[in-house]
Amino acid sequence: MPRFHGLLLLAAGLALASCQPLPHPFQTVHTMPAPGDLLAPGPETGLTVAPLQGAPPGVAQVLSALVAHGLRQRDIPASSRSVQGSYLVQGEAQATPTAGGMSRVTLRWTLIGPTGLTGGSTHQSATLATAAWQQGDERALAGLADRAAADIARLALQNDGGEQTAAGGGRIPLPNETPRFLIQKIDGAPGDGDQALAQAIGAALGLNGLRVVAPPAPGAYRLSAHVQTAPAGQDEIVSIAWTLRTSDGRVLGTVNQNNHVARSQIEHAWGSVAYLAALGAADGLMQLVESNGGL
Repeated sequence: MPRFHGLLLLAAGLALASCQPLPHPFQTVHTMPAPGDLLAPGPETGLTVAPLQGAPPGVAQVLSALVAHGLRQRDIPASSRSVQGSYLVQGEAQATPTAGGMSRVTLRWTLIGPTGLTGGSTHQSATLATAAWQQGDERALAGLADRAAADIARLALQNDGGEQTAAGGGRIPLPNETPRFLIQKIDGAPGDGDQALAQAIGAALGLNGLRVVAPPAPGAYRLSAHVQTAPAGQDEIVSIAWTLRTSDGRVLGTVNQNNHVARSQIEHAWGSVAYLAALGAADGLMQLVESNGGL
């Protein structure tokens, strides 16, 4: 049974693929367009939550990741990793010790557009155990992060038409739903592979909390795939190229896979092979979307 792995490499690091072989790989390579071809700021670029300034080293990354997760739970594509062209959520923390080993923690967040203009700010306060704050205890920080995500989400959705200056005016265009995928043409596979892969990738995306929609699906990502096979003894070398586009046809990137598969497993019914391939591809597609601010 072939194994389908998801090895993701940015375009700048594709050369590493040749010197980092995986055992029995159905290798997945995530390629990106050149930086100039990345999405312009708009509905599909989402938010980047920067590491919290003024927080202890163990807290800055943890809290930013928790806030990004909370935003995604509210259907706002967000990441704690930098995404070119996205809106930036910049946070500052201040902790003031109080009695009994506690600290009063105040977080201030500012929404900043790609051109540097602000889209407003919000803040939250809570009293936490000083040790939990300094050590980045996720359970202690979860409530504060969830409140921050709720406030930032409201700020983003209330200002969904363009950047504004500190004096006000304008609204920021941000999505209000989870990423959606329209599965388009899948071709080139022997047997029932085209249909099996289409069904399998829909299931794999759904397992990862993403929505698969029917046409015309305005605003949804467009996903297509092309399959090629070549004989290799009793096996076939199967190559699958999954191409992801925005709703207006802009190519975000391609997830490439290849593996040796027994010919008997794909010449008629693909069965579990399709699902193994789809699970590996879904990992790559999710990271491709996240790299463009969609998760």
